[in-house]
Amino acid sequence: MALGIATAQDKLEMLNTDILELGKVNGQSVHRLIGHVVFKQQGMLIYCDSAIKPVKKSEPINAYGHVRMNQGDTTTLTSQSMTYDPNTKVAIFRGNVVFKDKKTTLTTEVLEYNTSTKNATYNTFAKIVDQSSILTSLQGSYDSQSKIFYFRRKVKAVGPQGTLITDTLDYNTTTKMAIFRGPSELVKIDGVVHADYGEYKTDESVSRVKGRAKVESGNYIITGDDMYNDEKNKMTIIKNNVTIISIKDKIIIEGDVVHYFGKKGYSKVFGNPVMKSYAEPDTLFIIADTLISIDNNIAAEKRLYAYRHSKIFRTDIQGKCDSLVYNFGDSTIHFFREPVLWSDGNQILADSIHIQMANKAIDKLHMNTNSFIISTDSLKNFNQVKGRKMVAHFQKNTIQKVDVFGNGESLYFALEGDTAVMGMNKVICSDMVIHFDSSKVSTISFLTSPEGLFIPPHEIEEPARRLKGFKWRIAERPLLADVKRRRILTKKS
Repeated sequence: MALGIATAQDKLEMLNTDILELGKVNGQSVHRLIGHVVFKQQGMLIYCDSAIKPVKKSEPINAYGHVRMNQGDTTTLTSQSMTYDPNTKVAIFRGNVVFKDKKTTLTTEVLEYNTSTKNATYNTFAKIVDQSSILTSLQGSYDSQSKIFYFRRKVKAVGPQGTLITDTLDYNTTTKMAIFRGPSELVKIDGVVHADYGEYKTDESVSRVKGRAKVESGNYIITGDDMYNDEKNKMTIIKNNVTIISIKDKIIIEGDVVHYFGKKGYSKVFGNPVMKSYAEPDTLFIIADTLISIDNNIAAEKRLYAYRHSKIFRTDIQGKCDSLVYNFGDSTIHFFREPVLWSDGNQILADSIHIQMANKAIDKLHMNTNSFIISTDSLKNFNQVKGRKMVAHFQKNTIQKVDVFGNGESLYFALEGDTAVMGMNKVICSDMVIHFDSSKVSTISFLTSPEGLFIPPHEIEEPARRLKGFKWRIAERPLLADVKRRRILTKKS
């Protein structure tokens, strides 16, 4: 049966039904419509198997069986039943509700939809599927005009490269941008990001999180105030108060900015960076203008590079140079360009220096080309040894012996009871062995054709008190306060 009821354009029209009966429901006069029922209001159409429509045209209708609502050529809703108010233009769909809007599909059990504002609202578990992601939540709404979903309570967004879990999420189906607020987790293939606010581009797997964010990835924990991550290109940029913790290696790196390039396997840290290597019984600090960490599953290829104004600090040794390399594989530290180290009261100079560690303690210190060791005695005299190459041997992080190879020279002051100078010994010998006791020279063995000279106190002139190449750089010696102050100033800036 096809019926055309002449009504105003904004009124609900009944376009078709196979059977039309008059009856009562709860004392109210109604029309029962059965078979191929069709309603229309403006550009919206409603289809169903049967319906109950009050005789009063302004009252809500109830539709049952294969309910479908079409609005234009973009929006379709289906369900088992529906109540529609033609005055408020609000429809409530119940049972296996499916909402389709171009490339987005929402399924839930109960959905409220306003045909005027094109807003959909639900308070039961819902699942939203588009081309690049699947999203679920217990509560939410959808603005068909702006194409934005507003998800609330137990929200989960699953994209190609990760899953976002939060309680508050706004998702634009056009731009594929998800904005989350409140405690959230972004679970990726290689780790988890914890944050309180951020944006996640689901189709590109690109995220930007702000507030104190934390990344847990295998052996690493990374925190920072502003974090950008490109999952496809394996690139992460973290800014402001950044901390990287390597659990396995017992290393912490702090800085203002970190660039991590996963495909190349390295991190670049700048903005007052500092590395802390926790090893019993001491902690090694390394600071520089820039730190670059090479991460590799092969231990021999794991390295830390420090560039410009590099310094190290441990209670047993301190140093500075232009740049250095810390090789995790063989536990060596290489110092380049005007390096200088201090161990207890000894200053160590050479064109290049490298430290060999063993069991987390200093084992040997190699000095190559223009090697020079200076120490002071109780009267502030400078005792000196120089040579082409030297190797310092340590035990319990204290110098025990130094081997001098080639072009050896020594200059030592003889004291009387640590109160007066008895004279100055100056010896030239190609190779020497220097023994230390409590970090002070105890004996020197001259191995190859030594030439010695003892100068009494009254004949010692100032130029003769220094070997050629002497540089006393004690004012540059790093202190623990230098490392701590560096990070404090950074956090305040």
